[in-house]
Amino acid sequence: MARRRVALALTYSSTQGRLTMYLDGQASGQINKPIPMPAADGQFFTIGDSIGNRPPLLIDEVRITHNEKTAAEIQYDFLRATPFGNNEVLLPLTGLSAGAIAYSVTQAGSTTSCGSATAAYVGIPITNPTPASNLLPPGAISVSLSVLTPGATSCGYSVNAQVSYSALTPFDKGQGSTTHSAVIQVLGDPSRVSDVYVRCAIAPDYVVHLQYRAVSAANQPFPRIAYTFAQNSSLASPNLAGYALWALICCPSPLLFSSDRPTPA
Repeated sequence: MARRRVALALTYSSTQGRLTMYLDGQASGQINKPIPMPAADGQFFTIGDSIGNRPPLLIDEVRITHNEKTAAEIQYDFLRATPFGNNEVLLPLTGLSAGAIAYSVTQAGSTTSCGSATAAYVGIPITNPTPASNLLPPGAISVSLSVLTPGATSCGYSVNAQVSYSALTPFDKGQGSTTHSAVIQVLGDPSRVSDVYVRCAIAPDYVVHLQYRAVSAANQPFPRIAYTFAQNSSLASPNLAGYALWALICCPSPLLFSSDRPTPA
């Protein structure tokens, strides 16, 4: 079996009794009951079972926080392109207007501020992706994508691979402006989804994740005809008319039923 690198995150709320598991930034399972959490009583701890057996996997980075991370924080950490910093704080910016942001920091369990600062906020880095995640016409192998940015900048994209901003394919038009567009090649296979990631130089850690899939073409022209063979009175006339009506309403592909058995050749 081929090895694959994954990002696994576990969050726990002691007040809610909620344990949530995230795989590659997406919630994949949840247990709603109190779970005793192990406590480290020294300078180090072991990741494994209760008797110290190591898990059968390789771990390249471990981060532990004292609070339950939100789904937005977990996804941001998974999509980020820059290394983690110490004592990072994710500030929700929904509904916040562009301008200077003033914030202060307090220690856990205290109400006294131990520091404050201001930062410039230009607005949501990437907005109005058009088209949004959606289905594409049968056989489609490309999508014309456009996005807006609050300031003049350059943008790029990647398909089915999450990479840093420097490794992205530049947008075809709009570099150095606020409107960006590109014709992006996607998978034409109806059984596969194309994941498109967009980043801009104005905030290279901010990612817009879009998904597209071409729908299947119709296999046959309509109407489609099928024969029914009633083996008991429940499907005999006049119930057959009701049965045909149910099929016409409920089935994805309209069917025309006939009670006449075809004559063998």
